[in-house]
Amino acid sequence: MPSERASRILRAKSDLPTEAIAKLSEGEAWRLIYEISPPGKPKPKLPEVCLTGFETSERPELEAMAERHGYRVAKSVTKDLKILVVGEAPGPKKLQKALDQGVPIMNEEEFTAFLAKRAAMGHLPRAQGRAARGQDSEDDAPPTDPAQSQAQR
Repeated sequence: MPSERASRILRAKSDLPTEAIAKLSEGEAWRLIYEISPPGKPKPKLPEVCLTGFETSERPELEAMAERHGYRVAKSVTKDLKILVVGEAPGPKKLQKALDQGVPIMNEEEFTAFLAKRAAMGHLPRAQGRAARGQDSEDDAPPTDPAQSQAQR
């Protein structure tokens, strides 16, 4: 009988009935798991952007714009966050955490202009550009000082 972890993965990723999974040995279970989804190179991480303080109707367009330009839209401020985009009523915790982490903060107009400028210059975000070839790049985020950006508001 396979371990709970192997059984759980097989139930989620295969069409095998629970009874058939229970009859497998641990080795057979893991062999099947790797046949279903072989281990490979990890996908490169996309640079992250977080939106806060926007109306529900505004978010889909901004999220789509960020994704078109190669950014992953995060729901919270993470250690990998590159830009916090703030609307009319930004969440105070997100704002403070971004400031504490030194994350550049932009309003919608600044973010749109930033993306347009990068597109015009032909810059690709990290996952599509240099890092996809194993090279680091600092081109993912604006060279904005968050304190300066916040002071401009």
